[in-house]
Amino acid sequence: MCRATIGALNGRDPGIIQVSSVEDGMAYVSYVRPDDGKVWKSRCKVDGEQVVWAAMDLSGPGSGPGRWRNDPEDEHITYVIAGPTVTIKMRYSDGSGDEHAYQIDPS
Repeated sequence: MCRATIGALNGRDPGIIQVSSVEDGMAYVSYVRPDDGKVWKSRCKVDGEQVVWAAMDLSGPGSGPGRWRNDPEDEHITYVIAGPTVTIKMRYSDGSGDEHAYQIDPS
């Protein structure tokens, strides 16, 4: 779910997002932005159908984790798996929303 969520949030193909580790129920992921080569890192966790995420090293290498995006003003992210497709649903504090569907890689 983390790769799909970070892809949906950042307008990226989840295929470019790499999982570096999974520890204590958290997935640590990163991707290199094709436009400029900048590395973006995040962590996320799944709680039921909800996915919560936080940026990593946003202020530079080694700066550590940012805050969890679980404030009422943050986007609320859920997922649904139907067959070979995962749909990431984002609902924003203003009531608007967005959805992104991805094929699940069976490997």
